[in-house]
Amino acid sequence: MFRRILVLADNYKLTDSLLRYIPNVFPTSEYHVLSVIDYAYDILSVTDYVEDTLHESAIRAMLHCVSILDEAGINTRKTILKGNFQAVVEKYVRENGIDLVATETYIDEVKKKSHFSWHLERLFRAIRIPILFMDRPVEEKKPGSVCILYSATGHSEAAVNIGMRLANWLKATCTVLYVGQRKGSEVFPHLEQKAERMGVPVQIDRHEYTSSHELLAAIGCYDLLVTSRGGRSWKDRILMTLKRLPLKKIEIEAILYAPIPTILVGECPEVSYGY
Repeated sequence: MFRRILVLADNYKLTDSLLRYIPNVFPTSEYHVLSVIDYAYDILSVTDYVEDTLHESAIRAMLHCVSILDEAGINTRKTILKGNFQAVVEKYVRENGIDLVATETYIDEVKKKSHFSWHLERLFRAIRIPILFMDRPVEEKKPGSVCILYSATGHSEAAVNIGMRLANWLKATCTVLYVGQRKGSEVFPHLEQKAERMGVPVQIDRHEYTSSHELLAAIGCYDLLVTSRGGRSWKDRILMTLKRLPLKKIEIEAILYAPIPTILVGECPEVSYGY
């Protein structure tokens, strides 16, 4: 499905769960592990000691991630680079034909929602390819069900395309949850025709979700969520910080509070993703 997957190396304990999870989902992909030494956050404070410490930390994170993937029989391409995190990752993705970025996020223990670091927020704005993230340990198995959040906008069209193909590739059940403003009678025939053209059995959840609490309860019944993170226009890029995504409030809350691994899809129709 995704030919080349980039894992961002981190010593955070949730990375271990992520690294044991993704080989079950994409066992045939080519894996790249990248560790970035970024001085940009406070370059004036970078002494020789700080530089050595950051370099050693990057090496430890890299070796730790590779060792876990080795346990799963995954051969990896290992890279450590210096520079601005966003610029380094964006360039690596472009030059190495990466199809998917996999990373962990953090739980805000006060609000109990996903928390993306400043680095990741900027990365979401910079790259167009899908990003798989998880904010809690999950069962290390191949997903048996895929849930697609769809709002009938241009932003979510790419998400539904990838979500349907992913479900078909995984041989998993596929359900579309509709949260758009248009009448379902105008949208559902389009989804049914799209699924038929792709040859993918899809169930359309025709319930009208009016609250994020109700929507999240439904999402929690599935193994993997696929949704949009917004489009590529200049306006979208300006707005696309995590709390100001060009999405509806209910979509943003689904991203922040979803209890299952999530793939955020950009508006990127020119990429084939190995279909």
